Amino acid sequence: MLTLKKLKLYLKRQALSEEEAKSLAAPKADIARAESKQSEEPKDDKTESESKPRDYLKTKEVAELLRLPISSIYKMTRLGRIPCASPPGSSRLIFKRSKIDEWIKKNERKTLR
Repeated sequence: MLTLKKLKLYLKRQALSEEEAKSLAAPKADIARAESKQSEEPKDDKTESESKPRDYLKTKEVAELLRLPISSIYKMTRLGRIPCASPPGSSRLIFKRSKIDEWIKKNERKTLR
């Protein structure tokens, strides 16, 4: 997407004045309208495997799901507080989605109110 700033820089390099650059640039409203149209368009380029939830999650995905830093996830696995697995011959951690969901439900706390 060509922004006004990039267009000005390009035109400056081409030795055109700023007034000429403004006359050639699209108004910001037009740019915003074009960007909103792009965001409204449905994206069909996802494959079937990308659109359905995966059975196993990576450490980063678990951290995002729980809204915790990755270092906290590693610490919890080291202490055995969160269910995880490691493929044979690998140091990478994987987390089964169903076990993480069960673990979250099991560790829910009731609010005081």
